Amino acid sequence: MTGVLSFDGVLDFFDRNRGSRFLLTFHTIGDRDGVAAALGLSEMLNDSVVATPDFITNNAKHMLEKAGYNARIGSRFPNDAETAVILDANRMELMGEFERKLKRFSGEVLFIDHHSPPKAIPKNASLFNSEEYNSASSIVYDILKSGGVKVSASAARVLVNGIVADSADFQNSSARTFMQISELLDSAGMLYSEVVENVHGAQSPGIRDMVLKDLFSAHVAQYGNYLLVTGEAQFQANTAAETALRVGADAAVFWSVRKSEASVSARLRSPLDKKLSINLGAVLGEAGKILQGTGGGHPCAAGAFGRKKAGILDAGNYVINSIKKGFLSEGKT
Repeated sequence: MTGVLSFDGVLDFFDRNRGSRFLLTFHTIGDRDGVAAALGLSEMLNDSVVATPDFITNNAKHMLEKAGYNARIGSRFPNDAETAVILDANRMELMGEFERKLKRFSGEVLFIDHHSPPKAIPKNASLFNSEEYNSASSIVYDILKSGGVKVSASAARVLVNGIVADSADFQNSSARTFMQISELLDSAGMLYSEVVENVHGAQSPGIRDMVLKDLFSAHVAQYGNYLLVTGEAQFQANTAAETALRVGADAAVFWSVRKSEASVSARLRSPLDKKLSINLGAVLGEAGKILQGTGGGHPCAAGAFGRKKAGILDAGNYVINSIKKGFLSEGKT
């Protein structure tokens, strides 16, 4: 069975493949949401292995350590897997070293994601893609609840971290988000302040120093009633962009160039996406093409990366100009 699935279709997928050996994975450089979603889903699958196409972020490692999660995350595609579930991604191009093996995989493949829907469904795969959720962890929690699964304390700790991580300081949130966080905090036996401290503790003084320097060297421009902060990030573009919004920016665009690729990250204060018709997921999708790579995300939070490092300024300017156009459109008829 392939194609776009409803939520009930996802439940049927797992019921139909109940006896399978599952591979649970996520996009390259697995973040807290992808890792949490995979580990959370493993709670309902008796025979499953969680594996990353390459590695997981330091923040994700810190999350697992604080959650007391001892589950091993491998880095090899299990040859005995019969069914594959890909969390927090909706395109094969995001799967790095696993892309080639997934394309040749003979078993069923299901993508579960919450970003802007792809233009085409991955071949020989099923897809559940809903922007009504703010994270893959949120989707997984609903799957577990619908399946009558009692979530363990350690799984609850990682799932609440995954939901919070992709909330953009709760700008990408709904009533469902807060209800789930409340239930998970209760199951985990922890306070929300502990989640915040876990995030802060994952960033060493050296990292925070680099982020602050990125902000101090950034360019601030006013367009109408809005402030746009832009610049090159020496640490992580997404961290710089998120921090800029916390201290007063209406939108932020940062880029970075590493040994293997260039990346752009953008954030927008909600609800400006709806008010000014700005969709960063679509904008960063085009920026990814400039970098000869890929991009996408939420209307208010998105990123792009690719191997064409020489195109980083063109990609960054494309995103900046798209946001600027939206800002200057206010009041025009």
